[in-house]
Amino acid sequence: MSPSEMHAEIVTQFVAAGHPDARTVTYTPPGGDAVTCQVMFTSPSHLSGDSAAPIMAQQQIVRLLRSQVPSPVQGAVITLTSGDQWRLVDPLDESPDSSTVWSVTRVRS
Repeated sequence: MSPSEMHAEIVTQFVAAGHPDARTVTYTPPGGDAVTCQVMFTSPSHLSGDSAAPIMAQQQIVRLLRSQVPSPVQGAVITLTSGDQWRLVDPLDESPDSSTVWSVTRVRS
């Protein structure tokens, strides 16, 4: 089993087990066809204590499997089964590994 196949299997098992951060979603690039895929959401927290008033921020990121979405693009929309949507904003990790990580922003209707 290749590392890419193993990564996809792990995410599949997380989705099957109902892990709250693993989701089956629809990925739709601007002007392109929708693709069903599985993703992992995370919300790392950032704390900056360099000032007199520490600042805390939370960023939403999504990890896409390259075996399902080989070349994700900025502006693509991730749609959850609930109907909630997230837009890909910036790539955070463009390594040629089995996945790619993007910051996302919620699409408001």
